Amino acid sequence: MKGIAGPQRRLNIHELLSLEWGDDMAADQRMMRKYPMIDDLIPVARRRVPRYAFDYLEHGAGRERLIQSNKIAFDNVRITPRYMRSLDGLSLSTNLFGECYDLPIAIAPVGMGSLIWPGAEMINARSAAKNNIPMTLSTVACATIEAMAVATEGRLWYQLYSPRDETIRWDLLQRAKAAGIDVVILTVDVPVPPRRERTIRSGLSVVPKITPGNVMRAALHPFWSCQVLRCGIPQFQNFTPYIPNGASFQETANFVRGQFGRSITLDEVKAIRDRWQGRLIIKGILHPEDAEAVVSLGADGVLISNHGGRGSDASPPSIEALPAIAQAVGKDAAILLDSGIRSGLDVLRACSLGADFVLLGRPFFYGIAALGRHGANHVINILRDELTHAMRQHGFLSPTRG
Repeated sequence: MKGIAGPQRRLNIHELLSLEWGDDMAADQRMMRKYPMIDDLIPVARRRVPRYAFDYLEHGAGRERLIQSNKIAFDNVRITPRYMRSLDGLSLSTNLFGECYDLPIAIAPVGMGSLIWPGAEMINARSAAKNNIPMTLSTVACATIEAMAVATEGRLWYQLYSPRDETIRWDLLQRAKAAGIDVVILTVDVPVPPRRERTIRSGLSVVPKITPGNVMRAALHPFWSCQVLRCGIPQFQNFTPYIPNGASFQETANFVRGQFGRSITLDEVKAIRDRWQGRLIIKGILHPEDAEAVVSLGADGVLISNHGGRGSDASPPSIEALPAIAQAVGKDAAILLDSGIRSGLDVLRACSLGADFVLLGRPFFYGIAALGRHGANHVINILRDELTHAMRQHGFLSPTRG
């Protein structure tokens, strides 16, 4: 009967955000006024997720000095503006490997992304499709290659931590090929399991354990916990077919942990190059001679990266390694860069020094942790606005090598 109210359902955080922001251009403008910089999202994200999840996102190696050095190194890059030229043809679009993307930006691989915010991989995938940029899926993501290939509408790149077990290694690449993926990013900068002191102190393991302490911390963040209940406890979804039947929670963790943290030789790079017929990018390059070596083996690109400061606290900032590598590689391969990018101006700084494309990881997860399903799209809006402004201010018609 009309006029009789039915039972009232409590709205979850995504629905509450929908009521506040909506989905139209006016909503984007309201979010931009409230959070005009990526840094504005960080305190909101910190409040909305349990501390161990935020520490996992933020943490680095050793004393975590390199995380700050990455940012400082970008701040120290100066771009000499050129004025008195027409900017009528300004365009942010970038061609890479035969594809035209709307921005020279990709979403970087982040392992166990759904630990930070449940369902984060799917949020990133849908934003990548909406904004025509690539998303890179980590080997240790909480979503399958196949599902993300569909969700990104063909814009998925795959980051490979090469497993010890060759059968798993080649099967992962075969699955990527079958899913229509053309770009694989082989990570070579994890020769030993990383030592991250903040993670040790927080008690976070490679597969999160259900402990009374973790349950209590989760209970203090009800929106996050509700999303966990809806999406399920984060798991290494791509490894499910390879885990022995009947393995316990701890046995699963040990199995996954045992596949990684080893040196990748040039012989293995060559073997993967020979087997993978798509585009191959080598991630973790910081020395010009390493860049030349992998390009000579047929790599289509190098990704200059210090793993966001999560591997060694003594590595150089990526932006400082860029000029020498760009000079060594020239136009023989694409040059990509990550680690420390926090703004559209930083994107232009990297491109002005020779990068063709950049990847960002933490900023997208700050956005998702702060704003749920709106977060990744808002981060892209920030980067687009900042990059457009920076290009106009400095007289750039194109962001790449110009």
